[in-house]
Amino acid sequence: MASSIRGSHQVDGAFKNVMKRVEATKKKINSSAAKRMKLGEYEAATKWMEVGQAFEAFSKKFEVIQQEWDDLIVASEKALEGVESNAPKAKKNSHPMNALK
Repeated sequence: MASSIRGSHQVDGAFKNVMKRVEATKKKINSSAAKRMKLGEYEAATKWMEVGQAFEAFSKKFEVIQQEWDDLIVASEKALEGVESNAPKAKKNSHPMNALK
């Protein structure tokens, strides 16, 4: 059984939330571009498309970072697998200061 990296599940959730919000924002941007195009406002539509392209580029970078995170967690859990499964379990009163009590 792989060791779980404390806090990694919260980071995974944060990545999913950010991606969900970025995707929603991209949809709104694309909708604005389409609306401007339909109205014949070609200059505004072009600007909205440029903004959409920038958001798409950001989204791709974010996906790469998310994959790097996933790879880091897998590698970390694999590295800790042997060490953590062989480590002796600490006893509650095994601390050296407890012997003085």
